[in-house]
Amino acid sequence: DRFARTVQIRSFRKTYFPPGCVAEGVNFLHRKRTDLPPLITVRTLIIRGSYNGLLRIHPRLDEVEVKGLQVLIPPPGPSGQPPSVLPLTTSTTGASITIGEIKTDGALLEFMPRQPGQEPFKLQVHRLTLDNVGEKGVIPYHVTLLKTEPPGEIRSEGKIGPWNEDDPGSTPVTGSYTYEHADLAVFEGISGTLSSQGKFSGTLGHIDANGEADVPDFRVSGSSHTVHLNSKFQAVVDGTNGDTYLQNVDAHFQRTTVTSKGSVAGQHGQHGKTIRLEMTVKEGRIEDLLSLFTNEKRPSLTGSINLRAKVQVPPGPPGFLRKLDLAGSCGIG
Repeated sequence: DRFARTVQIRSFRKTYFPPGCVAEGVNFLHRKRTDLPPLITVRTLIIRGSYNGLLRIHPRLDEVEVKGLQVLIPPPGPSGQPPSVLPLTTSTTGASITIGEIKTDGALLEFMPRQPGQEPFKLQVHRLTLDNVGEKGVIPYHVTLLKTEPPGEIRSEGKIGPWNEDDPGSTPVTGSYTYEHADLAVFEGISGTLSSQGKFSGTLGHIDANGEADVPDFRVSGSSHTVHLNSKFQAVVDGTNGDTYLQNVDAHFQRTTVTSKGSVAGQHGQHGKTIRLEMTVKEGRIEDLLSLFTNEKRPSLTGSINLRAKVQVPPGPPGFLRKLDLAGSCGIG
């Protein structure tokens, strides 16, 4: 009733202490496309209530636990609007219920690409908790994500809602995050351990984020020098595919600051994401830049540098330095 779609359940049993039920093999089907795999699959759904909660004027469940959750999210339609994956429509029967806590571990969200040939964007949700879930209103959440590139753990908490059943992509979301122990060595050609923290707000379809990232041991392969790299950024994130549009990034190391804007986004027929940046250095130091790429103990050049450049780094092999495409101009004093 609330999801406005057919739901299949392979097996079901009731529980009495506490009152509730256990459903296994749960499939949420597409409304029209019967040829497509289920939109949502759940290995085990456990519902726990209390007799006091069920006898209230507005019934309340204490807890819903979801195990083995997989969500296959179709691409936006021809109008560009995101699909109504979880519409949570107003109950047609007039029934309502509040859930004290919904939690799931090990969930997988897979966003199907807009264009044929593109790789789907997969999001591993290590742990997710939603508090006080009702028919309407704002829902507090706590989530832990496991990111693969670079590998690390993202923790976030905030609020989402009220849910917009006509356009889920316009549902408000706010929160903060921390990203720790991200190993940059997964990108061939560089290394270091990244940590980041920040805040975000906006809608599910357009998230404005700002924060800081810190790499105390950044190094480019082939260089013997390690530098402390710190950056502040403002960005817009497309939550449906992971593409990030950098509005401004100030990256600082030693006595040099590099200001950048651009994108980290996927392309048709390409696995991974391409980095495209416009970079500017004003009154930086040439010796700082050389230290990133050389083994010299003493720099072969010193002096101030002004630099403007366009940078493109495609995904995949070969290593960072061999696939780096840079075009621009510089002046050294």
